[in-house]
Amino acid sequence: MKALLIGGTGPTGRFLVKGLLDRGYDVAMLNRGGRDDSHIPAEVERIKSDPHFREPLEASLKGRKFDVVIGAYGRIRIVADVVAPLTDRLITIGGMAIFRGFADPRSVFPTGAAIPLSETTPLLRSPEDHPFGYKMLEAERHVMSHHGKDCNVSHFRYPLIYGEGQVMPIRFWWYLQRALDRRTRVAMPDGGLTIISHGYAENMAHAVLLGVDKPDASAGKFYNCADQRQFTLAQIGEVLFDAVGERMEVVSVPDAVASHARILQVFNDEDYHRMFDTFPLQHDLGYRDIVDPLEGLRRTVEWYKSNPPAESVAAEVRAQYAIEDALIALHDEALEKMKRLDHKEPEYVHGYAHPKKMGEERDHRGR
Repeated sequence: MKALLIGGTGPTGRFLVKGLLDRGYDVAMLNRGGRDDSHIPAEVERIKSDPHFREPLEASLKGRKFDVVIGAYGRIRIVADVVAPLTDRLITIGGMAIFRGFADPRSVFPTGAAIPLSETTPLLRSPEDHPFGYKMLEAERHVMSHHGKDCNVSHFRYPLIYGEGQVMPIRFWWYLQRALDRRTRVAMPDGGLTIISHGYAENMAHAVLLGVDKPDASAGKFYNCADQRQFTLAQIGEVLFDAVGERMEVVSVPDAVASHARILQVFNDEDYHRMFDTFPLQHDLGYRDIVDPLEGLRRTVEWYKSNPPAESVAAEVRAQYAIEDALIALHDEALEKMKRLDHKEPEYVHGYAHPKKMGEERDHRGR
């Protein structure tokens, strides 16, 4: 059996390669060749080509046939057009921004993307909704147009991927640099209570490989992918701080002034939930987290300890400290003033009657 992985050097690549090898495939990996991954065995064929353009892709695959192709990189509509005639099974990988309200929370009512985002959530209607997201949606639909005509097609939507070599290290280094600098009071927008779907690299590769294992169950379907267990932004920070022996204290500031934390959001924008529903993935394919996301976060920290990002990333994080300090000072000042107000905390009482004696028509609270 022969498999082609387009991409392969990103966070999920090594796990996809290993999974295909473990299933008995001879694996070829196609990408631009700008970097390699030492975790990928030498037996894996390297094909240097650019999957963003039709001509080089066609030339590099001329005369080849594969039992399965996983398109994890490049322009997937071009990838699909070129490889669909070369395989019986095509799996492509895309992203999250195809839903209404995801990229532009104020474009829907009530404001913000649906919680959670399921495969039946309304999709973007036109480029006016979001130009980049709509291109992704058009690409998804174009890929699926090959299903049943040229080959069996499934499409998997990745969340934010974390793990070794994650694409935007600053999303985690934002926390880790603060922890390493022992800045344990961290100003977070709206208390850091936002949930954005994440997926540990090994888990997300496992999800895609289930599509390899179950071509009939996944035929012609789109799947949202994410860890089953999700964390708020504050909880992610709590775990990352703990992994380097520090304890994080969240200082809640209004999102409108949290410019220093904007990088934690998907599009560096406002503070809204973006959470995937993964029920079809679990129901159709039996997906379960094979690595506890809590363990995945800790493994990611251990990798970063030995592989810190470029100094420019640390400098970018440290450049935020001055405004964060000013925000925390204003928070503390305002909080002290608010504490001096005449607060009357209500006692919690559940809503059901709880009579003390048998036969009483009403309990001691008149219920």
